[in-house]
Amino acid sequence: MLSLNCHRNPEVVFSILNSTSPNSTDAICLQEPPDDIELQRAYKSAAWFPILPPAHLPRPAAARTRSRMFISSLIPSDSYRTVPIDSLDITAISLERLRTPLTIYSIYNPPNSDDSINALHRFIASSNASERLLITGDFNKHRSLWSGPLAPPHRSQQSDCDAILYFAADNSLQQCLQPGTLTF
Repeated sequence: MLSLNCHRNPEVVFSILNSTSPNSTDAICLQEPPDDIELQRAYKSAAWFPILPPAHLPRPAAARTRSRMFISSLIPSDSYRTVPIDSLDITAISLERLRTPLTIYSIYNPPNSDDSINALHRFIASSNASERLLITGDFNKHRSLWSGPLAPPHRSQQSDCDAILYFAADNSLQQCLQPGTLTF
């Protein structure tokens, strides 16, 4: 699994698609991909199958897709399905051929907002699913619990993390990264 905020930079997407091996990585989760990502042939790769949020079309002209996934072409397309979440900021697939199904979410939560976190929380609560969850993304939330002691204190003090903490508690989520792991 690879997750990265591209900051809408096309070179980041090109680099990831060309340097990441589908033999060692099953999914690439991108946040803030370039605005034209669904239109450009240059973003297409035989090694990666693109997944857009189901809310991708139709959409207002000013709205942009801020989440995207690429699935390794080595994973059979009939072994997963796109999860229908009504958000341009959440992309998800469910891997259903496992003993216990696994749903992978790529989420972009805008700064100073809980919109995407709350949308995902509502969706999971309403789905009554018993599958395992892997949630990755850019939540734009800073807290010493996951940022570690070297993070600038002003960022953690300014970040309201209640929504993500309640979401994690309600779904018995565990943090996979070691506290203090630098994320970009």
